[in-house]
Amino acid sequence: MNNNEKNYEDFISTVSHELRTPLTSIRGFSQTMLASWDKIDDESKKKFLKIIEEQSNRLINLVENMLSVTKLNSSASNLILKETDINPLISTVVSILKSQYRNHKFETDINPKTPTIFVDRDKFQQIMTNLVENAAK
Repeated sequence: MNNNEKNYEDFISTVSHELRTPLTSIRGFSQTMLASWDKIDDESKKKFLKIIEEQSNRLINLVENMLSVTKLNSSASNLILKETDINPLISTVVSILKSQYRNHKFETDINPKTPTIFVDRDKFQQIMTNLVENAAK
């Protein structure tokens, strides 16, 4: 097995696990509700539905992140590398996500002496957004 095949198998394994977790929760809570609807109090129903909603959102985010990664990988040959100070990029990502995840506390500790690096600004910002979003979830 060559390196690409091994990477592909690892990717499929990871994706399968990541998708299975929210799907298992969604299925379990929906089956419980269907089987015992009349026996479940309203507060528990709301709690179960909230969990189903949260796990559905998690699943959507996982799929969107996978699509982003696939898009980034397919466009890797189209990178526009420029010397960039990444501190403002990271600060921008965190500021944007703070407004989306108001219930989360974000702390950043960015070294002002971080050297500039050669990156594709748009793709770097997308990767950082995915990482911070995943951490917030």
